[in-house]
Amino acid sequence: MSKARFGIDVLLENLWPVAGRRIGLITNTSGVTAAGVPTWKALRATPNVRLVRLFGPEHGLEGGAVYMEAVSSAIHKP
Repeated sequence: MSKARFGIDVLLENLWPVAGRRIGLITNTSGVTAAGVPTWKALRATPNVRLVRLFGPEHGLEGGAVYMEAVSSAIHKP
């Protein structure tokens, strides 16, 4: 029986679906590689992949927004 793998790890090994393209990523704090690297950081560090947008849940990309408090658009500073 083969071991289950994270989708981001499979994608990083076989980039043909996203190579040379501008991509957006829907993610949150649980979006990580098997090594614990946030998916957005892993994609940003990958040659020939251009991560241009991050989309996060209602509590913000890193989950820090306060419950029931309005969250507007923001630019994520790495």
